[in-house]
Amino acid sequence: MSPPRARCPPQGATQRAGRGKSFSLGRRWEWTDIAAGGASDEAGSATAGVMRGGDRCSGGVARSLTIRFVCGKTEALDRVQETSTCAYATTLATPAAC
Repeated sequence: MSPPRARCPPQGATQRAGRGKSFSLGRRWEWTDIAAGGASDEAGSATAGVMRGGDRCSGGVARSLTIRFVCGKTEALDRVQETSTCAYATTLATPAAC
């Protein structure tokens, strides 16, 4: 029996735009507790990873991506949405959050 393998988070997230352009949504991970509604523990908090330090938008704001982790039988990434200017969010269902 082999030991379980740890999965490392990606080193960055990229937004693909038209005509072969791409933009970094973040290169630096930060971990935060967020309001319940995701993978919550008994205290009602959930964990999210925030990728910061992405390319800057035209207004000078650095792009970022928040990933909320929820319990799921298989890994599935939800649609990415722009929640405010240059701030993106998605949900990742994964057995690791159960």
